[in-house]
Amino acid sequence: MQYRISHIIYVLILLFIIATPVISMEEVPSVVASVDRPVAHIGDRITYTIEMKTTDPDMTFEGPELAVEGMELLGRGRSAGKRPFGKEKTHRISYVLTSFTPAEYIIPALAIIYASPDGSKGTLKTEPVKIEIASLLAADDKDIRDIKPPAYERRYLWLFLILLSAALVFLGRFILRRIRKAVEAAIPGKPAHEIAYEELERIKAAGYVSKGMIKEYYIALSGVVRHYLENRFGTNAPEMTTEEFLHTLKSSDDLDNDQKRLLKEFLSCSDMVKFARYASSEEEADRSLGAAKRLIDETKAEIRDVHTQ
Repeated sequence: MQYRISHIIYVLILLFIIATPVISMEEVPSVVASVDRPVAHIGDRITYTIEMKTTDPDMTFEGPELAVEGMELLGRGRSAGKRPFGKEKTHRISYVLTSFTPAEYIIPALAIIYASPDGSKGTLKTEPVKIEIASLLAADDKDIRDIKPPAYERRYLWLFLILLSAALVFLGRFILRRIRKAVEAAIPGKPAHEIAYEELERIKAAGYVSKGMIKEYYIALSGVVRHYLENRFGTNAPEMTTEEFLHTLKSSDDLDNDQKRLLKEFLSCSDMVKFARYASSEEEADRSLGAAKRLIDETKAEIRDVHTQ
């Protein structure tokens, strides 16, 4: 009996001795350092991560400062998490790096200080990590080529050239039109009243009224008067409505009051036939022709013979 008790005590002591190092090892966190890409090109973003695992959920870690000559630190972050139903909690400290000089770089071993809830502290050390920064040029490229512009810049350049060409064409036509008008104005031609008289004779000879083409008759007749006023006084009569034209004449000194009244009656009668389908008689048509001729007679320019002095 005494032998059995001694044997049991011996076994318990042996189990305690074996388990004690295991428990101690589980309480010491592990650490691993890695990069997301061991080989990168200049300007690439490289993430260097230090990962600590511990079974103590309340253990804290102090991340070290990171400085690698030739590399630039862009940012830094921390995270911690635990897998569902898992005992280990993982802490991560991440650094985002980049470099613009092709070379091999080594991130040295870093010291991470951890602290337990009871106040005890310890230090973990990472392994050095190598990073290679490669050039964007191939090994057989001996010259640096010009950077191609982005596709959208070329597209906008073509659009700009098209718009510029259209603007130049429009400007050219405008200038040519102005030059042509200036040349035509410099070359003496028929006086405005002579052109108007010829057009009135042409309308009269066409026999619009006898053919029942009353509307066409008044359209042609009012057109002659409007173009005459444009050629005679420089007004934009053909492009204006009757109301706009008469409103413009109110402040004009080109016509006296009687002539303005005559023109208003003539244009109003023409509009009634053209737009209101007013059935004008042959006698009224003749009176309208006479009114147009009278207006031209009273407002025509005095032409002096340059050969007579």
